[in-house]
Order: sequence, then C-alpha cells, then structure tokens
Amino acid sequence: MVDQKSADGPQSKRLSADSRRDQLLEIGKWLFNSRRYSEISVDDVAQAAGISKGLLYHYFESKKDFFLVGLREAAIELLDACKVDPSLSYDEQISIGIKRYLDYVEQRSFAYVNLFHLFRDESGALPELVEVIEEVRQEILHRLGGRTLLPRDKPIPATRMALRGFLGNAESAVLYWLENGMVERAGVELIMISSFVNALSTGFRIDFGPNSDELKTVQEHLSALRARYGI
Repeated sequence: MVDQKSADGPQSKRLSADSRRDQLLEIGKWLFNSRRYSEISVDDVAQAAGISKGLLYHYFESKKDFFLVGLREAAIELLDACKVDPSLSYDEQISIGIKRYLDYVEQRSFAYVNLFHLFRDESGALPELVEVIEEVRQEILHRLGGRTLLPRDKPIPATRMALRGFLGNAESAVLYWLENGMVERAGVELIMISSFVNALSTGFRIDFGPNSDELKTVQEHLSALRARYGI
C-alpha cells in the first residue's frame, strides 16, 4: 500500500507514450526519494500514477528495470546540475562544482543515502547499478582534472589513484553528513576541498617528482583554491 503522500501525488491523465513514460519516471524519483528500494512495489508506482500495473509493464520490464532507467536519468541530472563554465578559472570551477554537487545531494538526501546503502547491500544482485555509479564517478574525476589539467600523453597512475581515493572519501563523508548532521554545510565543503587539494598535489608529486614543471603548474592552480578557502 502507498502512504497518503503517495496517494496524493501525480494522477493519471490521457498522455502520449513518451509523456506517460516521463511521468512514471518522475513518480519513481519521487517515491525513491522517500522510501527504500525494497519498500516500493510495482503496485505502489501504478497506484501513485493512477494506472494499472499492466500498463506500467508496457513501459518497463520489471521494478528493477524501472529503477535502473530512473537511476540513469538521475545520474544525467546530477552531472548536468554540476556543470561549470569551462572558461572560469580552475579554482572557480572546482569550488562551484563541489557546491553544486552538495546542493544536489542535500535536496535529495534520502535518495542519496538510500542509493549508497543499496549499492553496498545489492551490488551483486544489481550489477547495472555498479555500472551507472562508476560512469558518474569517471565523469566527475574527469571534471576534477579540469579536462586539460591532467596530461594525456603521460601516465599518471598515482594521480588517478589519489583522485579516486578522494572521491571515495568524499562520498563517504557526504553520506555521513546526510545521515548524522553535526557539521555545517560550509564545513563539509571545506573538508572536501582540503582533501581534493592534498590528493591532486600528492599524486602529481609522485608521478612527476617534487621539482617537476608539472607539479609547479598544478600547484599554481591549487594555490588559488587554497587562498579561496584559507587552507
């Protein structure tokens, strides 16, 4: 059974096939932002949309398919929300990108927490879930490198490892913040920025050496970020 909130949600009207599908995905985002994946049934979605369960299966093969299609759209939505003007300075791009990331997850805190618990609990049963999250991570890592800051003609294993470690720590920190509070939003941002600066500079130092031109260049970019946040 759906709760009263769901029962009062978007209702069925005569819609085109594309509009109906979009409506169902919006209802899915709405439901998954209020309850856990295991607590939502196909009947709940159909009732919230005011349609039959059979019609829902006309658009999606299963609850899993419905969830994964919605997840892919949410992933695109997240990346679009975090887009930054590439003409801005590197420190502005990183600062704005992290602010927008926190804006997005703060507005959808239940869904974000739910997703990462689901990822831990059901990643074996939902391998597609792993693929979607990994695609998002790769794009975020690409953006953190400023797209042009990371050299394309030289191997940078330590830098890539350091940035991947930063992203994993950032996800865990944000998850802890959303579940427990205790730290102001500005503090969360500062923690993420400090961790990022250390990760990128350490990776470059290992890959290119402490006196390399590459390290000097990245330190120049990071110095503006340090000054912006007083770190």
